[in-house]
Amino acid sequence: MTRLSDYQQICHAFQERGALPPCTLGPDPGPGFSMTLRENRLGPVTMGVTDISARRPWTGEMVSVDESDLYTVVMPLVGFHHVVQRDREVLLRPGQPTLLDATIPTRRQTSSYGPFQIMFTAVPRSALGLHTGRITDHLLATELPADDGIGSLTTFYLRRLCKQTGELSPAAAERVGRSCVELITAYVGDLLCDRPDLGDGVTDALVLRAQSFADAHLGDHELSPSAVAASVHVSVRYLHKLFADRQMTVAGWIRRRRLERCHLDLSDPVQASWSITEIAHRWGFTDSAHFSRSFKAAYGLSPRDHRITACSPPR
Repeated sequence: MTRLSDYQQICHAFQERGALPPCTLGPDPGPGFSMTLRENRLGPVTMGVTDISARRPWTGEMVSVDESDLYTVVMPLVGFHHVVQRDREVLLRPGQPTLLDATIPTRRQTSSYGPFQIMFTAVPRSALGLHTGRITDHLLATELPADDGIGSLTTFYLRRLCKQTGELSPAAAERVGRSCVELITAYVGDLLCDRPDLGDGVTDALVLRAQSFADAHLGDHELSPSAVAASVHVSVRYLHKLFADRQMTVAGWIRRRRLERCHLDLSDPVQASWSITEIAHRWGFTDSAHFSRSFKAAYGLSPRDHRITACSPPR
């Protein structure tokens, strides 16, 4: 946790924090402004809380300076928060979430004097597996439902998880982060499918069903695009088109999910008795050398080096 009162320090901290996209803030709100940043990594997810204290209403320009592949669920916990992205404006009350794109300039404004508290959950855009164009056109900087159904479940889960992120072991944090991605995917996918004006919401439902089938059969060495297509009663060609529309390939998505499962199991001390080859085979890899190359390309470490690093007791 970092508490900052000097505005230049705050800007520098945002640029250097690493887990979220670098950005700049402005203009300087003057004396009496302070900000506390708390964030934790949960596998692919970054979750945290920003506390702001100000003697007068504050406007911050947050402009990403890279091409970070992130969506961020933002929800005020204390105070009202005004957000503008892509010429779309939303005033968020406590408990009201919205979705923002980290690559698009964002203006945020507090509606009165502090204190304010804002929770954020950043998720890789590619991990959602949904049509990014439709998310951009219809969901960014809008009031997302949170009072019932999956909206209520998602916001309740994120609130509770945010309070306990620091208490999780690395292996548990990795697994919980993956679950968090899946819950947010279901939440956003449900919003897209429930919008009759979007026309092709059924295609997102098809992709989610296909991904669910593939997820349940990752250990099957015979899993293939044709098997996935048959499970949702579409042609292989159409399935490839659905995934291509979402900047994915079927085989690439299956390979990534298998690698993620192996990454989780190799991070788990409880599974230390399983060999790397056995874990890779469990999740559908039949060639140990190919698995090692793919794993290192995805995570920057060999499976063996990752296991040593992840399972070593903290010093």
